[in-house]
Amino acid sequence: MLLILNGQLIATTTTDPGGNYNFSGLMIGFYSVDVSLGGYKFKDAPKKATISGADVTVDFTAYNPASTSFNPGGTSSGAPHSVPAGGTQ
Repeated sequence: MLLILNGQLIATTTTDPGGNYNFSGLMIGFYSVDVSLGGYKFKDAPKKATISGADVTVDFTAYNPASTSFNPGGTSSGAPHSVPAGGTQ
């Protein structure tokens, strides 16, 4: 997981086995959260997150392009491989 502020990488973290991650001690601001996982693509990354004093959840949807035909309109065919990734501020 990558956390970006004003175009600069400011933090990285790794998900736990359940796909959860956490960035703590963030200042109020506008961030981008990006994700990567070998062999997978993410249809909705990076995502923007606004931190304003409360926890924020940012989730991503992964797919394996080797085994799935992905349609950005929201449908897929083949055998989709879902990898949960979510987080809190």
